[in-house]
Amino acid sequence: MAPLSLVAWSWLLACSPGDQAPEDLDGLLHFLWSSYDDGTDAELIDALDNLDVAIDGGVEPLSGTVSLLDDQERAEAGHVADVENEAGLHVVDPFDCSMAMLEAIVSYPDQDALKDILDEYERRFDGDRQAFLDGETDVLSWDVTYKASTLFASQYTAELRGGMRRVSATGLGQSAFGDFVLSRTALVEPATFEDDDGVFDQDRRVELWYLADSGQMIHVEALWRHMEAGVVNTGSDAIQDLIIDGLQDWAADTEQWCADGLP
Repeated sequence: MAPLSLVAWSWLLACSPGDQAPEDLDGLLHFLWSSYDDGTDAELIDALDNLDVAIDGGVEPLSGTVSLLDDQERAEAGHVADVENEAGLHVVDPFDCSMAMLEAIVSYPDQDALKDILDEYERRFDGDRQAFLDGETDVLSWDVTYKASTLFASQYTAELRGGMRRVSATGLGQSAFGDFVLSRTALVEPATFEDDDGVFDQDRRVELWYLADSGQMIHVEALWRHMEAGVVNTGSDAIQDLIIDGLQDWAADTEQWCADGLP
């Protein structure tokens, strides 16, 4: 038997069963969370192909729940604790934006200037943001310290670790959707409240943006969060609805920032 060519070996490796992404939306959201650091471009491209089918091309907004992360998935990023009343939520939102503008918005250093919902905000980059925007690197990471006030508890301070990764459309197994962006963010330790009247100890999210066949930008996000203040907690359907409303507002705001440009 003649030896397999390098191209043939590459095809077999790219299509091996271990690299296959799930086909259902819940499984894909977990897959994206776990694949942010170590997933290959080919694996993530396969996941996007399946995701586009699962959400019907993202032509209509979607929202709902997602199953909670297991212990191994939790340990991949952020503070781990056994909690009740944790919410697992997801949204899918189409909006108008270019990929270059989307990358600039997601990586913008002063996010509070965009959202204007936080009391204080500081983002510290590990790498060179401009090099990422210029395409010289495909990964950009950062740490965030922010302060926020709530209706049901005192002001709190939170520390996040986050980043974004561009998946290239070139090379083996290239994406039919062009380059796309994946982001993962996690609360690294429980937030501290001024008056010890709240708990915020789990906050993990994974987001993906891609340009669909419709020409629109599609935002897919999964969020796992545990927060409590008095009788209010993230296990409440009403609170989960408020969180989903806030996630969907982000897409509408981003569409406006894309049209107007950054501050």
